[in-house]
Amino acid sequence: MKIGIRLTGEMSRLSLEENAIWAAQHGFADIETTLTDTLGETLRQHGLTAWSANLGRVRLLTADDAERESAIQQAKEAIDTCARQGIPVLGSGHAQVEGRSGADQIELFKLGFGPVAKHAEAAGVKVAFENWPNRGRNLMISPELWDLAFSAVGSDALGLTFDPSHLVVLHIDWLWAMRAFKDRIVYVHGKDTEVFPEKLNRYGSYGPFVETGGPASGIWWRYRLPGFGVIDWRKFADVLSEIGYAGPLNIEHEDQVWGFTKDVPRMRDGLLLTKRFLEQTLG
Repeated sequence: MKIGIRLTGEMSRLSLEENAIWAAQHGFADIETTLTDTLGETLRQHGLTAWSANLGRVRLLTADDAERESAIQQAKEAIDTCARQGIPVLGSGHAQVEGRSGADQIELFKLGFGPVAKHAEAAGVKVAFENWPNRGRNLMISPELWDLAFSAVGSDALGLTFDPSHLVVLHIDWLWAMRAFKDRIVYVHGKDTEVFPEKLNRYGSYGPFVETGGPASGIWWRYRLPGFGVIDWRKFADVLSEIGYAGPLNIEHEDQVWGFTKDVPRMRDGLLLTKRFLEQTLG
């Protein structure tokens, strides 16, 4: 399986050219970042691919009709840009509309993503949602919501950027979810979650009400690079092979121990360590 990176933290502040040169020199195969008109060309010059690119701050899930129509047009243009560059997946945000019920969120999802999915089908591009909870502010975070949203639109052009680390935080069996939604997994992130049982026992899953401190991400848990958390990466890759996944495994570095928001050299050291771990683990 090819191993790539998703540009995050301090590395995302560097130019694409600088990141591409470093990634190619160290044997990475793919980079995920925000879509531009020259993304595919820039990466190809360095022997890299872009399996997935990000739509950016385009809000398709909205109650504002004018905002939605503008977002739909921007998304369609982005899909066409992906198709021209040979990028098979376009990643989209899915923040919920504040103050609306769950049923309303699904209806608004249908209004925004229905036309976009139809355009993506014609272009041969998948639109994907990373299952990042964002502390309950995002929509496409659990099997219940995946089922409802995918049923509402009814298009095979919509899929998941599957990240097992988020399911650990929600106490959802990531292995079960992989198999249950195997036909919707169009891209995967390599990110782990470290769990601190003593903090979970003290605070519960919602975290502390009075005390503060602890891991930056969630008090009783924190995101880690693959190999430093609870995910079984050999099993993860085995199931990806079982379901016929053809894309890369892109490391999503959000590990504070390895310099996520502080230190580019430290981030790069962590990525190289993780790459070696995955290569040894996956065989």
